[in-house]
Amino acid sequence: MSPLHGTTPIPLPRCADHRTPSPPGERIDLPAIATSVAAARTRVRSRLDHWGLEDSVRDTALLVVSELVTNVILHTRSDRVVCWVVAQGSGVRIEVTDQGHGMAPRVPRQASSEAEGGRGLLLLDALAVRWGVIPPGHVSGCTVWAEIRP
Repeated sequence: MSPLHGTTPIPLPRCADHRTPSPPGERIDLPAIATSVAAARTRVRSRLDHWGLEDSVRDTALLVVSELVTNVILHTRSDRVVCWVVAQGSGVRIEVTDQGHGMAPRVPRQASSEAEGGRGLLLLDALAVRWGVIPPGHVSGCTVWAEIRP
């Protein structure tokens, strides 16, 4: 049985045109460098605080943004990373797009207790209500999205 117990990571079209998120939303375009993880977190925190979302939604969204932006920096050859943050009632949808050609088929694996990484998809699955991947055929670059709700 797959460790992805709560969701099915399948392609899902965006609710709106990928260049213009449904208001209220924000596009965050950053260089794909290590310091952009903190920059993305800061911008997302500011937006979520402005929307007045619950602390639990904000904290979970910040963790998801950190993980997804880090994955772009570590696992792709992207120069840029684009993060979309879109309000969905009392929750939020986060999309992070790289400049890559898509994800290689991966199976989530159990990381050893000493490993510094290797838990990203399991973490995303545990935190998001739904998540998935929009392959490069639909947009430029591969997009991983997640929906966070109270």
